[in-house]
Amino acid sequence: MRTRRSGRAPAALLVVAILAAPLFPTHVVPCAALADPAPAPTATTPRDGEYYFGQLRASIVEVVADHQALINRTPTGTVKDPALMPRAYADQAAGVFAGLVGSGFDPAGLGRDPAAIARALGTLLQAGRITTARLQTAINTEPDGTVVLKKFVPAAFGRLVAENFRRRTGVTIKQTTLGRGAYGPRNEFNAPDAWERGALRVIEANAGDAPAAFGEQVGADYRLVNPITIQEACLVCHGEPAGSPGPYGHPREGYRVGEIRGGISLTLPLAATTP
Repeated sequence: MRTRRSGRAPAALLVVAILAAPLFPTHVVPCAALADPAPAPTATTPRDGEYYFGQLRASIVEVVADHQALINRTPTGTVKDPALMPRAYADQAAGVFAGLVGSGFDPAGLGRDPAAIARALGTLLQAGRITTARLQTAINTEPDGTVVLKKFVPAAFGRLVAENFRRRTGVTIKQTTLGRGAYGPRNEFNAPDAWERGALRVIEANAGDAPAAFGEQVGADYRLVNPITIQEACLVCHGEPAGSPGPYGHPREGYRVGEIRGGISLTLPLAATTP
């Protein structure tokens, strides 16, 4: 059955859990323990939404931790900005997530509903991307005030987190876009497949003040695209004037705040949530 789902989580859940819950729940492996080889998880191992949400949160922390030398170290090796520390970064992403879903989110409330799980995961990754966009000045500015572009941008952050999450869970998350006019996806890995193209067109055709996610069962999978909307911090690379070079040399596409840039696509095997 085809369903169109709201991008907001149910109001009955508790957002306090996002901010107060331990960064690494008992079922999440801390970074330091990853050197111990263990059987790779598969996407057919039945898990609940709290597990997947915790794994994605842990993936965000691990990616930021792995890139501290790039984004948060002075020439002498000291911390450049406490806001770029892994825990602080994750806390900021949690705050953005809370703003996106409204009050009342609790990962335990996701249960084994694939649609609810997919929406929550897409929104959490979007929150991390928004946080990364807002932290670009801190990431790229050295202690002496010089600017050194690190290429740790939302798209790169999202790809790294998605890869980490897939290694942990076997579940696929992908950033994708139709592009705009003559400007297609900047990275070939972000090119949409046929289903994603259709989902993005539905989202764009029905876009309003709060664009809705689009999801449906496709064979043995539940697939969903959660819209990525342009934020103020995105305009540096994607804003106006269209065709002008952005900081990394890519032509800007001429987006304005609130317009849809693309989506976060999730493919969640139904066997991954069904006992």
